[in-house]
Amino acid sequence: NLWNTTSDFGMFYRFSWPVIIFGICCEIRELWKFYKKELPPRIFFLVQLVLGLILGCFYTVNINRINYIHIPVLYFNGLGIYYLYKYFCKEIYSTVIAIYAVSFIAFIAFYFSYYEDAIGENFQKGLENCIEIAKDSEKDIYINGVTFPKVLFYSQTPVTEFLESVEYSNYPNAYMAAASYNNYYFYFEAENIDSSNAYIFTTGSMELELFYAQNMTVEIYDYMTIAY
Repeated sequence: NLWNTTSDFGMFYRFSWPVIIFGICCEIRELWKFYKKELPPRIFFLVQLVLGLILGCFYTVNINRINYIHIPVLYFNGLGIYYLYKYFCKEIYSTVIAIYAVSFIAFIAFYFSYYEDAIGENFQKGLENCIEIAKDSEKDIYINGVTFPKVLFYSQTPVTEFLESVEYSNYPNAYMAAASYNNYYFYFEAENIDSSNAYIFTTGSMELELFYAQNMTVEIYDYMTIAY
């Protein structure tokens, strides 16, 4: 998913994997010297990585659900760079450091330009504007394609109000979804559109003529649209 990583850089830069694997191999070699002796505390990084990979075999993983391997991966990435310096010439080490420095600068430029626009669709850029207009309309607000925590955030609904009025669509469930709270409703169908309500939906997901036919005002904000 774009909000976790990018095809351009990956999680740790795509070229880092040979360095990470090199760091793991060198560390195993170094730890082998402690065989039948007291193992150093840093062995727990290797243990954490191995256990994490084993756990990952038992369920479908993504970057969020396998985040317990990020620390050891970063550790072995750093070790790989260190062992390049230790076992090879300083020129190789300097080249690797330079590559990481250039990659970091490139990532910063990417993150604050193209990525900001690309991620807007995933995080429904424009929702804040739609929520503000809907609140000012003082109408019942029907929303499609948006999870309720985002609406809570932008509407600044007090927690007590939410808890007193919320109705869940899948209670009880580990990941409950709100069907409604206060005057917010998290689903509507095109054939049930009523001009007395406000509607928020993903831009391009519905025919705007449906709302114009009801003499409603339609405003588009980036990736979100409101009709009221």
